[in-house]
Amino acid sequence: MSEDLDDSRWIHCPICNGKTRTKVYADTVMFKFPLYCPKCKKEIKIDVMQLKMARPFPISTILILLMLPNNPLQICKAMM
Repeated sequence: MSEDLDDSRWIHCPICNGKTRTKVYADTVMFKFPLYCPKCKKEIKIDVMQLKMARPFPISTILILLMLPNNPLQICKAMM
């Protein structure tokens, strides 16, 4: 059990860098999770995988990537 506790982190708000009330572990996977920050009182959707956080791509960004001649989405799909 103590091994699991060592591999955990509190998520910090991407807007104000304040600590939120959400804790993640090494095996936590979240997509489009609505993260609420009690400090700046805002909600933002995030993705979390392997203790790394990112903001989801908006649909307009995905459409632009699809229009590129060597778009990275097709390259990633080919590698799978």
